[in-house]
Amino acid sequence: MRTGKDMNGLYRESIFAEFLRLERRRTERSKIPFVLIIIEIRNFMKTHRKNGLRELSGVLEGCYREVDIKGWYKKQSIIGIICPDAHGTMIELLRQKFLTALEKKFPDLLHVGLIVSFIVFPENEATDTTILNRIYPEMKGFSPEKVVEHVCKRAMDIVIALLILVICAPIMLVAAAAIKLSSPGPVVFKQERVGLGGRIFTFFKFRSMHTGNDNSVHREFITDFITSRNSEKCNNTGTFKIVHDRRVTPVGRILRKTSIDELPQLFNVLRGDMSLVGPRPPVPYEVDIYDLWHRRRVMEIKPGITGFWQVYGRSRTSFENMVRMDIHYIRNRSLLFDIALLLKTPFSLLKGAY
Repeated sequence: MRTGKDMNGLYRESIFAEFLRLERRRTERSKIPFVLIIIEIRNFMKTHRKNGLRELSGVLEGCYREVDIKGWYKKQSIIGIICPDAHGTMIELLRQKFLTALEKKFPDLLHVGLIVSFIVFPENEATDTTILNRIYPEMKGFSPEKVVEHVCKRAMDIVIALLILVICAPIMLVAAAAIKLSSPGPVVFKQERVGLGGRIFTFFKFRSMHTGNDNSVHREFITDFITSRNSEKCNNTGTFKIVHDRRVTPVGRILRKTSIDELPQLFNVLRGDMSLVGPRPPVPYEVDIYDLWHRRRVMEIKPGITGFWQVYGRSRTSFENMVRMDIHYIRNRSLLFDIALLLKTPFSLLKGAY
């Protein structure tokens, strides 16, 4: 890939982004952190037009290790440096090495227009939106082709969501009345869920449980299901929902069996929190116990009402297989794939949720 470098030895923006993506994948499996060094040079180049980049490259040249990858994070604006295998004391050593070299040449970095950031993946991964955007640059920018696909997908979400709401309005009214008459409490259940990039949003469903329940039952179940492949609590079936849950009302069992309880999620689609097709949105305490590679299902794509796992795995599959199916969808997503999954969803619903 050396042909992808410019005269300053920096990889092109697209190639560097691919290196960053691959390094994330490697760390997800190995658990060995890497450091992403971001050097913003926009203002620096305004005052050092002629030799600025050459001077800066000369200063940094002595700081690189053989395994480090340097390139344009954003062309002519931000230089990125990926430092793999940076664990323990190596992280601080890298920080001191680069800062010392830069400050020796440019004693006041801010004054000359240099802004330097050090991001450790995965330590900093879920703490700040700005950091997330740095680690996942694909989340904030699209190629022209991706922009068209994104707009078309959003338009499809809105049109189909509105159409389903109109068609299912009588069913929703009957469901709401049944919930209200059968047990005390609100008709719509609201819960915090994790969406694209780890963003928290309010998730809507028809209430299928008695009110005032302690979520520790679900917390314990989820923890056991994710961390234990052969849990007795899952009845060794790989069922993602608690079977014979006493907290569920008689009406709630019917709503869950038919998936009518999920219809209010169409309002999440209209609000832009969710898409019609995508991974199931998890609760925050579920994400807290995810392995690093599991997080891809919430970091890289908007959650959906239906999806590859919902159609082909439904509620009976292991957690890791569910994540693999979500990742398969993320890798292969397209409008045609979405349409195929939407068309197959009704047949999946006929099988029921359990």
